[in-house]
Amino acid sequence: LTAATHFKNFLFAICANARYSILLGLRRKRARDVIQAIEHLATYYKPFPEYNIDDHLIEIHVDAGSELLSEELYNWGIKHNVKIIAAAPEHQHQNGLIERAYQYTHLINDSILGHARLGPRFTDFSLPHANTIRNVLPLRNVTITPPPDEHGQHPPTRPATPHERYYGTKPNIGRLRTFGCPCVGKIHTRAVDRSNDPNHLQVSTSQRRQRSRPLHSTNLVQRGVRCIYIGVPQRQAGHLLFNAASGKVFTCQDVLFDEHFTSLLHPTERLFYDQLPTRDATYQLDQDRTVATTGPPPIATDDDSSEDSLAWLHPGEFD
Repeated sequence: LTAATHFKNFLFAICANARYSILLGLRRKRARDVIQAIEHLATYYKPFPEYNIDDHLIEIHVDAGSELLSEELYNWGIKHNVKIIAAAPEHQHQNGLIERAYQYTHLINDSILGHARLGPRFTDFSLPHANTIRNVLPLRNVTITPPPDEHGQHPPTRPATPHERYYGTKPNIGRLRTFGCPCVGKIHTRAVDRSNDPNHLQVSTSQRRQRSRPLHSTNLVQRGVRCIYIGVPQRQAGHLLFNAASGKVFTCQDVLFDEHFTSLLHPTERLFYDQLPTRDATYQLDQDRTVATTGPPPIATDDDSSEDSLAWLHPGEFD
């Protein structure tokens, strides 16, 4: 979507004990970036407060990438008493645990993009969102044993999510919304009109952004902008929104969601190369006509007529 939010590579890590997966974007594919990402994981994704690399991280299984077989990463492992174990070239099944987890995450990513009818340029946000969904779903062989009761009896083992197995608490999914759904986010500043200022065109872009005013309760201006929900930020509260009109991504807490896709908002996207557009960009909405949905197409039933069942393919043709 934007240059600031795009990553050429992703580091996908998983805890072998809890099956909890973490996805981080990398600007470059270097050993230094991998080391910084590992230290970032040990700082922001601690399973318990006392966790640190030197005392609790025993070994790391990696694939046969050049940045993972470098001497810099190997020396870092010796310094922190961490064993680096690499798989053989072209034999990624030796890291089957993380390969299967990434496959499941990728399937969720394709599902949420297809449901929202968004293209691959939203992958930088849909893939972390899909990984978050995977971590809060129960997985096979992921169980937890509750503590003993007041009589000293151990309750039976029950299924759990990777999040609960990793952190010891049940996940809070209240922040998660339907990816790609239309929404309206509140704006707190507005740009100052300096079209008549002769020096306005001579300042830099950063200085123009600073020339804005906060909105107060007495300002009779539009406070909401139509956006698309694209996930949650990693180190900040709120929701990530994409404004298709301006092409900007911003964080907002005051958001009104349309998770049933009943409003016209989405841009036209192509799910794969040379596919027909999922929405007709040249179609003009008739104000007197009711639009049922802009999300997934309705399912035709036996009671539907042939014209009604195909109306969503060619809007306005059967009017």
